[in-house]
Amino acid sequence: MATKAMPDITCSLYNGKHEAKYFDKSHRYTIDGVRKKSVTGILGVAKETDILIMWAVKMARLYLLEIIESGGMITIGDVLEACTAWRTKRDTAAGLGTQVHDWIETYVKAQQTGDEEPELPTDEKVLNGVTGFLSWVGENDIEFLDSEFIVYSEKYDYTGKPDAVAKVNGLLTLVDYKTGSVVDWSAHAQVSAYLEAIAEEKGKNMFKNRVIVQISKDTGEVTVHDLGMEQHELDFKAFLGALAISVCKSSKPTKK
Repeated sequence: MATKAMPDITCSLYNGKHEAKYFDKSHRYTIDGVRKKSVTGILGVAKETDILIMWAVKMARLYLLEIIESGGMITIGDVLEACTAWRTKRDTAAGLGTQVHDWIETYVKAQQTGDEEPELPTDEKVLNGVTGFLSWVGENDIEFLDSEFIVYSEKYDYTGKPDAVAKVNGLLTLVDYKTGSVVDWSAHAQVSAYLEAIAEEKGKNMFKNRVIVQISKDTGEVTVHDLGMEQHELDFKAFLGALAISVCKSSKPTKK
């Protein structure tokens, strides 16, 4: 008999009106037992596929060029391997990014509770990312208030899990960490979607800033995207557009 999956996070929202659950392994959210679309899932459906195709072609090209430049002969097996080079690169990068993100999550929770800080990672690239994050913390006045909590919008029926709420240099800020090489419109829209869900539940928008901390796993370099609030409404409209695309793609056509 299969063991029922247990949620990694369970909480109540809207003054106990809703029960929210998050299952980390499947990245699944439920509200009152019903699975809901997540912010990252919605934006993933709406993003351009041409960029991903070009990146996959680039990974194949680099794989084959490395063989040629090392003096080797390309075989049929090499061609087949090149066709999946993008998947290997993606999974490796995702694994490193997850490790960096998990360490940061543990660190932030320790800051909130006063527990002992986690030991620094031994993997060089993970350590690069962690060192970059700590440099950002050290260079700013930061008080972490909340992290890794579930949000839900009753109005638009989406859910998600922001990285952190903090006072950053005196401003109440919604903070998101990125370990990827690109921070595009979808990252801006993601932060705004989280912010709007919180504002909807609380009855008002209390935030004064939105910040994306982009961390390079290769160099540890940190790029801080200080989004401010001026473009928040426009970024949220972009998210609603992505939500509409996601709903249309997942809906079944009406039979005549």
